Amino acid sequence: MSNDVPLTKPRFKVQKDRLILIPNPMEKLDDYEEFLEHPLKIMRRIGVYDFFYSTQYHSGKFDFLPSVRLFKICKSRLALRISSNSPTSSKGVYNVNSEAFIVSAKIIDEFYREVLSNNALPVVILFPPASDLTTHNNGQIKSYEPLVDYLIDKRYRYIDMINGFNDKGYVGELEIRDLFVKGHYSEKGNEIVVRYISDYLKNNNLLDMESIHRETEKERLRIRASAAKLEAA
Repeated sequence: MSNDVPLTKPRFKVQKDRLILIPNPMEKLDDYEEFLEHPLKIMRRIGVYDFFYSTQYHSGKFDFLPSVRLFKICKSRLALRISSNSPTSSKGVYNVNSEAFIVSAKIIDEFYREVLSNNALPVVILFPPASDLTTHNNGQIKSYEPLVDYLIDKRYRYIDMINGFNDKGYVGELEIRDLFVKGHYSEKGNEIVVRYISDYLKNNNLLDMESIHRETEKERLRIRASAAKLEAA
């Protein structure tokens, strides 16, 4: 959601180990007209599944008291740090127990299976933000390291672009600031992405259709065997 205009979108939740689609709560013009008439009521309704909305400062009738405002601000900031459902831990890495991580992992699982069911070979690509490039270069753990661990544990094919951005063979003398424009990859950054992914496909012999079909079948059999093992456990 925007801070000025409530722009919403569909999302998923996990229920009984299955992805459940929650439709966009504001799809029609009538929805926005209703919002203009009852903004607080609608904000509460569309924010019910939003962690940040549920933990942020909300105005109340006693906000004229400085002590009340201070308490609510402190409560909001503390909730972001200590809540078991916070998307990140106090160390700034993904919280594997949060709904955000669980839903993301389940989406990847569904993506992987669906791609295989369509006789294609899935590859998960991770695009690091500038902050992770900076901290990783300083020897600190990546914020999405738990997700990498999840992919490794599942034995999913994946490409972590942080490896490309840390490789002088791709980056040359470019600085981190050269790879981003307002939080998004710059033209030079996207060129590195294309070259790195292209080289991955070449190095793994995934530009040949026979090889792709062969690897797809091997991966499909592996996933089936893994699922059967879990069911038998």
